[in-house]
Amino acid sequence: AFYAAALAISITVLLFTVLQRRTDRPQNRRFIGMLIIVMLNAASATGSAIIEPFVGKDPLYYYLLLFFQNSYFIIHTALCPALYSYVVSVTGTDRRRNMLNRFVFAIPFILTEILTLVNPMFGIVFYYDGNMVFHRNWAEYIIYGVAALYFLLSIMELMFTWNALTLRRSIALSYFFVIALLG
Repeated sequence: AFYAAALAISITVLLFTVLQRRTDRPQNRRFIGMLIIVMLNAASATGSAIIEPFVGKDPLYYYLLLFFQNSYFIIHTALCPALYSYVVSVTGTDRRRNMLNRFVFAIPFILTEILTLVNPMFGIVFYYDGNMVFHRNWAEYIIYGVAALYFLLSIMELMFTWNALTLRRSIALSYFFVIALLG
């Protein structure tokens, strides 16, 4: 129910943003990107919850469950890096960075995405045992560590630029920090 509600709220906010035609600025596009990440993440989690009770009935359900779980982790891994990208866009820091600097900041995200992409072959993020019990594995802790890193980078970015932000942006960023922290 939580993920279905998140999906409904994200769709509503996305429609409102697009209908208000607030899509022209880079930070607005990054905001829309975060909304899409939340929507896809919620859709994957909802799909997993719907499929899970049927897994023992047909092998197709097992593969669907793996698809939804893998897509959940692939998408979920992008949430904190997307928040960081949004923050540096709103604060204007990204305009002062060259391509090499941007790439260096993207390396932890790229590595976590690789971990999630190879999970179907190696089961390093999660796996299901013979009794269809979900187990977390060592790479999931790396993913959460990298998410914490991006979250802390976002907080530091805001601490150094807070006075340069408008009240509206400060409120919006505070809201996204609460959402990301809860996630």
